[in-house]
Amino acid sequence: MRKAACWSILLLLLLTTTATSCEEDEWPDEEYPLCSVTGMSVSHWDNTGVMPQLPNQNKIAKEAYLMEILLTTDGIYDDWKYSMLPALQDSIAKINIYTIHPLNQEYPADADITSCFKEYPLSLKNKIDDSTVRGYPITHLKAASSLYKALFAVPDAGTHQFRVVLTFTSGLTMEAESKPIELY
Repeated sequence: MRKAACWSILLLLLLTTTATSCEEDEWPDEEYPLCSVTGMSVSHWDNTGVMPQLPNQNKIAKEAYLMEILLTTDGIYDDWKYSMLPALQDSIAKINIYTIHPLNQEYPADADITSCFKEYPLSLKNKIDDSTVRGYPITHLKAASSLYKALFAVPDAGTHQFRVVLTFTSGLTMEAESKPIELY
């Protein structure tokens, strides 16, 4: 009797695992939404306190400058329906930052200063990882996603303005300029 009960339990376990498992290739194809980048804006943040904040009177200490690159898409992110962020139809391959006014003696007006910025390490609202700095495109975004970049070069005191250029894998580009900011 015990032997029959053990065999019955083992057979039940075998049937249960066989019925509930599927081959790797047989996973149902879930359609993830596709989206496109529809807009970009560049904002200034003051990083002197515990957490970054909007600048007071349009002035920031030059050692505490933080840039926000806000990307908007036409995608809809639904936590309940999708387990991943919407995929970009045209991924972002490269992000370049240019100075409109001279940054310092090393970087004149219109210089590419991308190397002077590093990804901000703290988690902030809608922050995404900039995988382009490691040679990988940005492939997924929420409807509004932000990249935060901290300035690691010391600029000259004065008025500064920046231009950000996104280059997509298709070769198309999108540009946005920041408003002028006083760095002291």
